[in-house]
Amino acid sequence: GLMWFATNSGLNNYDGYSVKSYSINVENPRSLPAREVKHLFLDSKNNLWISTVYGLCRYNRSSDDFDRFQLPDYSKIRTNILTFSEIEGAIIINTGNRFFYFLTDNDKDESGFKEFHFSDAEKYNSRNLQLTSELINDELLFIYHQTEGDVLLLAKINRAKEPYALSLERYLDTDIQINDVLLMSSSDFCVVTNDGIS
Repeated sequence: GLMWFATNSGLNNYDGYSVKSYSINVENPRSLPAREVKHLFLDSKNNLWISTVYGLCRYNRSSDDFDRFQLPDYSKIRTNILTFSEIEGAIIINTGNRFFYFLTDNDKDESGFKEFHFSDAEKYNSRNLQLTSELINDELLFIYHQTEGDVLLLAKINRAKEPYALSLERYLDTDIQINDVLLMSSSDFCVVTNDGIS
């Protein structure tokens, strides 16, 4: 198999013998949307997603190029994708205080990514929410940042109508500042903080 590397000067893969590089080509709309690659994510269908500072794309293995996806309101500004996750046939991304989803079962949908609506917007400020890449009991896991200690939240997706809504429920209150969470089992996880891992 291939090993993929995200770099500030493009995307590279290594097959065990040689390195192949990909970068932006302004004359080719199926090249990377930007030179600086920030994150990589492999979904359940073995699709490689690539986030760059000016856009998001998916690697097309059959043609060795990229399908570009535009986020609403991000056409000419830097795209700061912090986290990828996947649940029930949907790719979820976090761009700071905004959260988007893409339905992988309908990957020919030209509308691309759509923004989540929050059912609990009055209770939880989206600017303080951070999506993790972990799932607990098939629910998305969020960190809600507070000065007195962060809270872990579980999110259920309401698919009754589009755009989909996220409903948040408290899962665990803490007295520490959390940077990330790594799930070890359904009831055991590691918490990453500025002081280490616990």
